[in-house]
Amino acid sequence: TKYTITMKRKHVLLKKSRAVAVVLCFVSGVVLSFVNAQMVLPDLRVNTQNYAEVSLDGGGKQLAYLNGTVYAVFQGKPTSVTSNVYFSKLEGTANSFQLEKSIYDGPVSAYHAFPSMAVAQNGTIHIAWNAVTTIAENDLYNIWYTKSTDGGATFEVPVIITTNNSSIYPSLGVYGNNVYLFYADAMAYPAIDYYFVRSLNNGAGFSAPVKINDLPCIGAVEFDEVCNLTVDASGHVYLAWTDGRRLTGNGDINFCKSIDQGNSFSMNTMVNDITQAGA
Repeated sequence: TKYTITMKRKHVLLKKSRAVAVVLCFVSGVVLSFVNAQMVLPDLRVNTQNYAEVSLDGGGKQLAYLNGTVYAVFQGKPTSVTSNVYFSKLEGTANSFQLEKSIYDGPVSAYHAFPSMAVAQNGTIHIAWNAVTTIAENDLYNIWYTKSTDGGATFEVPVIITTNNSSIYPSLGVYGNNVYLFYADAMAYPAIDYYFVRSLNNGAGFSAPVKINDLPCIGAVEFDEVCNLTVDASGHVYLAWTDGRRLTGNGDINFCKSIDQGNSFSMNTMVNDITQAGA
């Protein structure tokens, strides 16, 4: 079964499709042919409550599946000026998502956006997101992290991962007790640098940030899902991002990987060979 998550202005929808084996039998010669097809099931509404607006922006993974349960996280705006990150799940053969819950309800006043989620094999739910606080009319962008060890019934008090006030677009991945986080630093926007942090103790503590782009950004990078992280079945970590090291690159895509739990990374490699604007 394949799940995809989409967004309309006021609702988040889950589309479910199931692979179907179509058997064609030819009597002469007794030939059996199996053709893969897709049976698309009706959309399911993820948010059970109404919002002024919902969003799946950010670029990090916002949908996960483990042992028959679909997990979802999204940004919801109760009003035009407030925003929270909400979690919900669809269990087993249920036909509707559970009532979503805000993963943070204070006491710090903040605008919460751009969530990224990963679910470990032991069921621990890890979520990172942008928390935007305001001091003296200045918006401060930092990345917060929380986890749930009881299936999303409760979430721990968030850990503030960054304090530079310019961190955006977290992308999260897990492998065993390792939690990996990749994000952008927009201190010198439209120039952007990229950083990686990790936890080797199930999110109890995180390392100091390591800069991933090995050359400085000199070209403008637009804010639009600028970075992503994934972890394979062997625990190797892969990073991709929109890079600004070339003035004529128009936002090249660069890549690197780690095969030692994020202790070191390969040299940056440019992925694209098309460089014109809008490509």
